[in-house]
Amino acid sequence: MAENFKEFKHQKNSNLSYFIFIVYLLLLIWLILFKFDFALPQWRQSSINLIPFAQSMSVNGEIVYFELVTNAIAFMPLGIYMMVFNKPSNLLLKIVTALLLSLSFEIIQYVLGIGVSDITDVIMNTLGAVLGIIFYMVLSKFLKRSSEKIINIVLLVLIVAFCAIWSFLLIANM
Repeated sequence: MAENFKEFKHQKNSNLSYFIFIVYLLLLIWLILFKFDFALPQWRQSSINLIPFAQSMSVNGEIVYFELVTNAIAFMPLGIYMMVFNKPSNLLLKIVTALLLSLSFEIIQYVLGIGVSDITDVIMNTLGAVLGIIFYMVLSKFLKRSSEKIINIVLLVLIVAFCAIWSFLLIANM
């Protein structure tokens, strides 16, 4: 009976993990491709920057660190959930997966002409996923069995807080 309860509890955590991950991916797509807007972005001439940490990250000749940091933070949950869903697999494969997902977003932006495709974004997004992987590894060393539950709670709270703040801003600007 106790084993059935543990299995039920684990399945419940896994279902919550998948739900939060899907919500996260939808928010990530909305952020990267639509910049949190409901309207489709205006099509414009596609541009691409292949020089890391160059023009797209600078304003008046100075690097805008906020955008660099937010790119990394946006991809940290990807790294975390790659560890939650597939712990024993190859770390290099996880990093390559994050790199390819980020590269896919940049290619879509270029093809659709809805953003500037930038190698810096690919680098920072991949770094964010790597930081998420490291975060999960450190957290799981300390918390052992409850790391997935803690991660689910924290990310769920962050998603709800984000949605609440975004809704408030949307209503306030009507």
